[in-house]
Amino acid sequence: MKQLYFLLTIFSLLLSGCLEDPDMNTGLQNALKPEFEKFSGDDITKTATTIVAKATIKKENGSPVTERGFQYWEENSTNIQKETDKEKEGKGTYSLTIDELIDGATYMICPYAINGVGTSYGDTIKVNTNRGTGRVKTTTIEDEAINATSVNVKGIIAEKGEGEYEDYGFRLFNAEKDTTFNKEKGVELRDDSVLVYTIEGLEPNTEYFVEAYAKNKFGTFSSDGKVKFTTKDGLPQLGSISLKEDAGYDYAILRAELVCEGDSAVKEFGFCWGTDNRTPGRPNIEQDDTVRALSLDADNFFEATIKNLSAATNYYVIAYATNAFGTRYSNDTIRVVTKRDLPTIFLNESSTYVISAGVVTIGGELQSEGKTPVSELAVYYSSSTKTPGPKSYEGKKEFTIADLDENNKFTVTLENIKGGKEYYVRAYATNESGSAPSNEIQKFTTPSIFGEDLATFPGSGRVEFSTFCVNSQIYILGGYSGTGYIKELYGYSPSVNKWAALSSYNENVYGASVCTQDDHVYSVGGRTNSKWFTELYTYENNTWSSFASMDSKMECIFPTSFVYKDSIILIGGERAVTVPESKSSMEVQDTIYRYDMVNKEWIGCGNFPVPIKSGVSITSGDSVFVGLGSISKDNSYERGLWLNTFGNWGDWTKLADAPTGMGNVCSGILFKDCLYYVDNGGIIWRFSLATKEWSKMSSFPRKLDNPPVDYRIFLLDDTIYIFLINYYYSYLKIYDPLWDVPQEQK
Repeated sequence: MKQLYFLLTIFSLLLSGCLEDPDMNTGLQNALKPEFEKFSGDDITKTATTIVAKATIKKENGSPVTERGFQYWEENSTNIQKETDKEKEGKGTYSLTIDELIDGATYMICPYAINGVGTSYGDTIKVNTNRGTGRVKTTTIEDEAINATSVNVKGIIAEKGEGEYEDYGFRLFNAEKDTTFNKEKGVELRDDSVLVYTIEGLEPNTEYFVEAYAKNKFGTFSSDGKVKFTTKDGLPQLGSISLKEDAGYDYAILRAELVCEGDSAVKEFGFCWGTDNRTPGRPNIEQDDTVRALSLDADNFFEATIKNLSAATNYYVIAYATNAFGTRYSNDTIRVVTKRDLPTIFLNESSTYVISAGVVTIGGELQSEGKTPVSELAVYYSSSTKTPGPKSYEGKKEFTIADLDENNKFTVTLENIKGGKEYYVRAYATNESGSAPSNEIQKFTTPSIFGEDLATFPGSGRVEFSTFCVNSQIYILGGYSGTGYIKELYGYSPSVNKWAALSSYNENVYGASVCTQDDHVYSVGGRTNSKWFTELYTYENNTWSSFASMDSKMECIFPTSFVYKDSIILIGGERAVTVPESKSSMEVQDTIYRYDMVNKEWIGCGNFPVPIKSGVSITSGDSVFVGLGSISKDNSYERGLWLNTFGNWGDWTKLADAPTGMGNVCSGILFKDCLYYVDNGGIIWRFSLATKEWSKMSSFPRKLDNPPVDYRIFLLDDTIYIFLINYYYSYLKIYDPLWDVPQEQK
C-alpha cells in the first residue's frame, strides 16, 4: 500500500507541473529569410535623374514577404535611402523607379525584402546616372567665312543631353571683352542640332576666339575648346605689277592687277614711285609721287603713265589701291630706268646672295641694252677697293646675253673668294655707245678661314710628339717637354670641345710613329730615356699592349708608317749607326719594312726613293701618298711626294718635289682631292691631285714666340683642325680650306 501511495503522489506532482507551462507557437521554427535571384546591371534602366530597377524574390523560405523594395545611396555617402514597393508583397519580380537623383552621379543600389524571420539583401551594384547636359562642337572657321568686320560661325550639337534647350548660341572672346550671342539675338538652330550665326561689328585684323554653347535644365554645355580666327584687314588685294613696254627717255607706262576690292569698294588706285628703296615702307603715297589710274579693263588690270623722269636714275614703282579700310600696296616693287644710249644693269641686294662652300652666288638684271645690243657683260669684285671696275679689281666674272633668263635676269658665281674679308661688287654692261656700271655697289662679307680658339690643351707643353685620329677624336701621345721625354696620352672630342687625359704609354716615348685602320691603333718605333723600342704596341679600350716584336736593325725614331690591307708598313726614320773611331751617329734611313699581321712576321721590302725622317703617309683606298718630312741638314737628300697604288713597295711614282719655302712637315690630310700639309712655320700647303701643283695657302693665325714650336693638321668627319704647341702654350682651331685662296703656286 505504501508503494501505491508514493506512485500516486509523484503522478499528481507531474500533472500539476504540465498544467502551468505557457502555450508555444511552433509555426516559424524552420523558416528562413527571403532569397533573391542575381541582381545585375541588366536589371537597370536609367536617365539623368531616375533609375528603374528590377529584382526577383526567388523564395520566401517559409515566411511570407511583407515588404520589398530597394536601398540606394550615393557612392562614398552614408545616407542610405529606401524605395519601397507599395503595391505588392510576396515573392516574384518587382520593378520600382527611384527618382529625384543627381545627373552624372554614381549610386550604389541593392534590393531588399522582409519576412517574419528578418531582412535579406540582394547583390549591390554601382549605377551611374546619365549626364543631363550634352556636348557642342564649334566648327573650324574657313577663310571664306571671315571678313574684316564679320564672321560666319557654326556649331554642331553632337550630344543633346536630356530635356529641351532653354538657350543656345555663341560666346566671342578677345582681349577687350567677352560677348554672348544667343537665340534672342538671332542665332539659328537648324535640324535641332546645327547652330549658325553671323557675328558683326568686329575690328579688322584682330584675333578672336569663339565657342558654341547650349543650355538645358541641367546647365550650360559648350565645346571642348575655343576656335581661333583673325579678321581680315579689309584692304584691296593687288596682283602683279609690270612695265607695259620699255620705258621712254622720261616716262614709263605701268600696269597692275586689282585682284579684289576687299570688304569695301575701292575709291582710288594707281602707282607711286621714288628713288628710295632702302627705307622700309618706301615708296608710299604720303611721301612719294603718285599717279591715279582712271579705270579697270575687262581683266581687272589698270594702267597709268609716270612722267618727268630723269635719265640714268633708278626709280622704284609700286601699285596701290585704297578703300574704306585703308591702302594696300602690291607685294612687288619694280625698278624703272628711262631709256638711254648706254645699257642699264643692276645688281640685286647683297642680302639675297648665297654664300657657301667657298662660292658666292649673286644675281642682277639687265634692265635695258640701250641704243645698240650689249656686247659684253661682267661682274667685278675686290676686297681692296670699294669701287671695283675694269681698271681695279681682284676678280672678274664674264657672261653673255645668252646667260640671261626670259626676264633678262642673271645669276653668276664668284670663285676664289677668300674667307674673312669684305668684298665690293659691281656689274658692267657694254654696247657700241660705251660701258655702264650698275649705279649701286653691293658688298658682302665671307666666313672666316679659321674658327675661334677651341679648348686649351690640358697637358704639359711638348714638341715632337706622336698623333693619330680614331673614333672621332684627336690623340696626342708622348713627345719632348724641354726637360725630358713624356708618356702622357690625351684625347680631344670635338662633339663636346673637351680634352681628356687617357691611359699613358708603357714608358716615356719619343719619336714613335702611330698608324690606324678603322678602330685599330698601332705604335711603332721610337725610344725612351734609356733604350730603343723594339715592340710594336696596339691601343684598344684605353689600354696599351704589345702586339709584335721588332728586330734590332729596325730600331729608329721618327719613321712614317701606315696600315695597308693586312700589313703595317714602316718607312725610313732615323737610327744610330757606328762610324769610324767607334763613335755613334744618327742617320736618316730609306728602308721599308712590312709586318704581315696574318703570318705575324716582319719582311724587308727594299728602299724608299730617298731617306725620309718624320715623313707623312696618307692612305686612300689602294693609293698611298708618302713624303716630305724634315729638311736634310746636310742637303744629302731631297724631299718630295710619292705615290704607290699597287702595294709593290719597291715601285714608287714621284708626284712632285717639295715646294720652295716649305719648312719641316710631319702631318697631312686628304680633303676633296687635295693633300693639305702644315709646316713648322705655320704655313698651310695644298697639293692638287688633279693638276699636280702646289699652292701656298694661309698661315695659322696664332703665333708663339718661344721656339721650338710644333704644328699638326687633322681631319675628323670632314672638318679640318690645326694644332699649335710649344713648351708653354697651345692653340687648336678649325680650318676651312674652301674659303682659303692660294697666295702663290708652283
